[in-house]
Amino acid sequence: MYFEPNFTYFCRYFENVMAKYRLLTTEELKLFEKEFIDFLVVNGIISDSWEKMKIENIEEADKIIDLFSDIIFEKILRQNSYLEQKLKSQLFCFYFGKKKAELMLINYTGDSDISEMSYDEIIEDANNTSGMFKINYQTKAYSTTREKEMFDLIQTGCEITDGDIFKKLKAYYIKQSN
Repeated sequence: MYFEPNFTYFCRYFENVMAKYRLLTTEELKLFEKEFIDFLVVNGIISDSWEKMKIENIEEADKIIDLFSDIIFEKILRQNSYLEQKLKSQLFCFYFGKKKAELMLINYTGDSDISEMSYDEIIEDANNTSGMFKINYQTKAYSTTREKEMFDLIQTGCEITDGDIFKKLKAYYIKQSN
């Protein structure tokens, strides 16, 4: 058998574990090549064993990539708190706290494409055009884990951001509400 002793245990331990997220693409795996090599080494898989496994035991190799993919996604999601999705007539800005998610949503009925507007342009238009902008604020407790809910939104087209627009929109919304 070409597996290192602790690798056999590793495979048995994760045999029935389903991936939480999705497999990293080949391009994404290349970005995390160093981390993947470290992951393999820590789990007792040396280079020759990995190369042989990819040919002779594709199912086990896929399980390892599944697990590594989950670890990477989990790390990225835990390190971030803000998502954004810009559409032609809507802007979704999310903040993911410890216990709940917050959404700042702008619905726009004007002719411009809101996805191409800066925050300042959005606020200027909101102040100068009556009724074309509607800003909503919502909160939601998590129905799954924080990271899973973030991942699901990313899969629908949201992108991780620094939260700048969310913070400005929330401040604007609070100011307008008072």
